[in-house]
Amino acid sequence: GQDLFSIEEYVTSQYNYSLHEGRTQHMSTFAPAAAMFYTDLEKLAGLTLPTDYGSGVEYANGIAQSLFPTSDIGLQ
Repeated sequence: GQDLFSIEEYVTSQYNYSLHEGRTQHMSTFAPAAAMFYTDLEKLAGLTLPTDYGSGVEYANGIAQSLFPTSDIGLQ
């Protein structure tokens, strides 16, 4: 998914799997090269403050600044 928690969970699960394999890579190694973020064009909800349309928390700043500061983000 493209929601904040699904992306974070994916990265965490990849990192945890690598630990079980005996690898010691830093968690940032598993950050995706890019993530997609969806918003509505009328209000631009979820860009600077979290919003939930029922499918998970959309929060562009949370993805960009907290999770993946070096990744690209696509906006749709």
